[in-house]
Amino acid sequence: MQNISQLREYHETGLPSKSQPPLTNRGVQITAKIDFLTFTTVKTLIDVKRVICSFSASHLTPLRYGFNGYREQLVGVAGIKVGYTPGRDDICVSIPGEACTLLGDERLFRLVKSLNGRPSRLDYAFDTTLFTVGMVDKAWRAGNINSRVNPSRGTYKFFQTVENGVEVTTVYVGSRKSETCLRVYDRRGPTRLELELKGKRASAFWVKLSSEGLLQLPVLALGVVRSHIDFVSRVDKSKNVTRLPLLPWWKRFIGDAAKVKLSIPKPVLSIERLERHVMRQSASFVTLLEVKQRQGHNPDKVLNDLLLHGFYKMGVKHRSLVKMASV
Repeated sequence: MQNISQLREYHETGLPSKSQPPLTNRGVQITAKIDFLTFTTVKTLIDVKRVICSFSASHLTPLRYGFNGYREQLVGVAGIKVGYTPGRDDICVSIPGEACTLLGDERLFRLVKSLNGRPSRLDYAFDTTLFTVGMVDKAWRAGNINSRVNPSRGTYKFFQTVENGVEVTTVYVGSRKSETCLRVYDRRGPTRLELELKGKRASAFWVKLSSEGLLQLPVLALGVVRSHIDFVSRVDKSKNVTRLPLLPWWKRFIGDAAKVKLSIPKPVLSIERLERHVMRQSASFVTLLEVKQRQGHNPDKVLNDLLLHGFYKMGVKHRSLVKMASV
């Protein structure tokens, strides 16, 4: 594949391909990098601070407020954040775009591995001159797509804004609230295509990347993009959409990258998992009832109604857990 081969060679040697334009800001075809990364770890706070300070060659400064549901926060160079709550096992590390550029993909990869991190969000960005935002919008409106995104649900957005006197055109393919979203815009000159993965899909992508190696990162990312959407030529309406040829500009961009299906393991229901869920979601509610009781109110009726409602809502999986617990 022309462009991906170039990326592979660049990752392996750090040198531009002899048969392709150099991977620089001038004469560029494709450059790619991790542009945002958030992960959680169960390592101790001391270990997390030591590793991050070592990789970023900077210190972490405490703030008086937390983020992402964590009470405390440490901040480092280029906006790196560490969120934690005293007494809570997990710690959250958030690395924004500027810090991702500073560290580079290789160091980011080693940082997450050294902390046994589990990504909950990962953005991977491609900068290219092979197509424009207008070409993406035209293909979508013409129906030249093979996509998992349902066009009828308002999951495609096109808008234009002015930033610092420059008009920026942006499209979103997929909902920002979903675990996979594609963003295409032209703020920096070349067209930027960003793959945004969240939750289980971000974790699944990292598991696959860890098994195949960092050199496969751009290929895997393009494969996930293709699984989300392909731009196809609908000249022959009789053909199945999966057999339609790709639009020329899209084919040049993705080359021979095959579609990648992320394997999402089904959650295993257990008493311990349910206990953790209740602790996260209902602890504040139960504490409020206790406070009300101290103020002279009687919260027993609320708790009894809650238990009775839960009893009638129990499904087969819940009843099987009750039987297993009683053995």
